[in-house]
Amino acid sequence: MTARLESIESTLTRAQISFPTATSPSGRAGTSDSATPSFSNVQHFKPSSDNPVETAGEAMAVEGLVDLSAPGRSAGDPWSGGLMLRPDVIERGIMSVAECEAEVDIYYERIHPWMATLSSVTYRDITTLREKPLLFHSMLLLTLYYRPRTPSNIMLYRAVSAIVDTILCPIILCAQPDQLNSDLIRSLYLLVMYKPVQYSAMNARGIADPSVVEHSSKMNVRASWMLRTMCAAISTRIALPSITVTFARAFSNQHHTPIPEDVINDQRLYFAYIWHSMHGGLQSGASVDAIPQEALKTTRLFASLRREPCDVRLAASVELAATAALLLSTRKEGDKVEPEDLARFDQEMDAWAAYWIPVLNAQSADELNYTTQYPYAAFIQVVINGYAFSRWKTERKELARASASIMGPLLALPVLLAADRDSISRAVRAAEGMILALTVEGRAELAAKGHQMIWSGVGSTLTLDDQVIGHLRWSSDSLTCVVYSYSLIFLAKLANEGLLGGDLQLIAAGSSPIPLSPLDPTDKLCRLLLLGADALDAFAPNAHHPAIKQAAFLRRIRDAGISGSRGILSAPGSPHLAAVAGSRGVPSLHHPPTLSYPFAASLDASPVHSPHGEDPFASLLGGVSPSVFSDHAFFGIDVGDLTVDWDGLERDMGGSYEF
Repeated sequence: MTARLESIESTLTRAQISFPTATSPSGRAGTSDSATPSFSNVQHFKPSSDNPVETAGEAMAVEGLVDLSAPGRSAGDPWSGGLMLRPDVIERGIMSVAECEAEVDIYYERIHPWMATLSSVTYRDITTLREKPLLFHSMLLLTLYYRPRTPSNIMLYRAVSAIVDTILCPIILCAQPDQLNSDLIRSLYLLVMYKPVQYSAMNARGIADPSVVEHSSKMNVRASWMLRTMCAAISTRIALPSITVTFARAFSNQHHTPIPEDVINDQRLYFAYIWHSMHGGLQSGASVDAIPQEALKTTRLFASLRREPCDVRLAASVELAATAALLLSTRKEGDKVEPEDLARFDQEMDAWAAYWIPVLNAQSADELNYTTQYPYAAFIQVVINGYAFSRWKTERKELARASASIMGPLLALPVLLAADRDSISRAVRAAEGMILALTVEGRAELAAKGHQMIWSGVGSTLTLDDQVIGHLRWSSDSLTCVVYSYSLIFLAKLANEGLLGGDLQLIAAGSSPIPLSPLDPTDKLCRLLLLGADALDAFAPNAHHPAIKQAAFLRRIRDAGISGSRGILSAPGSPHLAAVAGSRGVPSLHHPPTLSYPFAASLDASPVHSPHGEDPFASLLGGVSPSVFSDHAFFGIDVGDLTVDWDGLERDMGGSYEF
């Protein structure tokens, strides 16, 4: 008995000291004689003995009772699946090597600049990619989505989608140590940002309409939550945030030893993880697990390397995410944001723009360098500065409810305070600039003026920029399905409440809302709604994409605004915005950013009053006010059957439009 106990103790000891150094988070074997400390050496994994289940399993592996790594199959064992081909499009004859190489080229040309999670060198070879099956087939699935919707292309898409499902399911149900790595996070984030269309799953539920299948697949907050939760758990498990320490040390020692490519790749991944998590939280109302406090120490060091054209933009995006995180960490009970916190956020945004816009403009190799400002930074301003509108509306409702309860004289409703007007004005300018940046005229003005978009005049011609539309056609679901639609509807909400005129001029500070008369088609608001609808139609990848219905809905809002007899517009006219004069030099990338107030220990980025429903479009709209159509008709006009229930957007629009 004593000898047996000593044998078991020896087994457990060997399991404890051998497992943590078996693989790195990137899935590569670790070596003890490396000249530069590898990422795996600073992961700080907990010893396996802390987990009884893993300890027992690893002890059996050490004793040779089970083999957790050998891929071999026994043809005579009916449980081994020895006659089955592995899930690979080439091995199964679904696609040829040449076809896969062509799709990978398309991925790096069109989608990689938006995702920025990979190295275009390390992850380019097909042989290397096939060793990362989930990542490889996810890349194929994303590019195949953009093919014309012919029966053969749909069959090919469904075949590759089935392989992705086949690979992903065992990872969830029976994850092995070598599978939990940074490449798994890269794969999952591809599926988060470009959600696959679930034809088979929807068909099994009796849903055959292509538009409904697309909407259910892409406008799905629950799917985002599931995948983001997995990414957060894996990131914690492999200690991905510690890459900032590894990268900083390697950067400081690069005059002796070059920075290892896997360190740069994982630092890029961590930055992309932070950025996409924060942006996703703002647009869907989900909580954000990635707080970019430590990452700020290396953003400008990373940008100075410029290994990929998108790296500078990615570093700028992380600091942009940090600025949003700072504001969200100050929210008070009841999800209220105080005016002084919004004013501080505005100062931080101005500081961010003053540093990064000249740097980004200098990145001629990056075709998407403008997107950090428009639409991303502008969208963040619309959502966060929109908290002032939400607070104003909530206070009015509370006072109106109190007046009704006491059955006395109506209490004085709050006017638009100067601080709130400043915040809402910034949101209006951001939404306006976001749409104008889609035009040839707006792009030319942006290049001439620097970092502020100015409307040149009501009478000027606005033409969609084909190059910008071409870029956005390959952008993530968040841009094509949410960002542009929401920003335009935010403007419509302000007009609906009597705060904003048809020429996008806010009422004066200290004023009460002014009822809005029917709009004219030449008003700026009507023109932006139509321009936004045309843009959504233009960059929708296919006729069933959710952007098509949202474009139709924006036109319905515009039609509601101009319906009825035209009267004298009682709301104020167009503001004459001043251009930002002067030129700025390109600052040094090595100067660390300064942020003026601390991070919270935890962060929930859900917008005020945001319902955590299935549709991110509805959830985001709820983050600013409960409904576009609240207690009266839209724009103060009786529009009858145009009343919309945001939670049933599909049902409501299906009665009047066919797609």
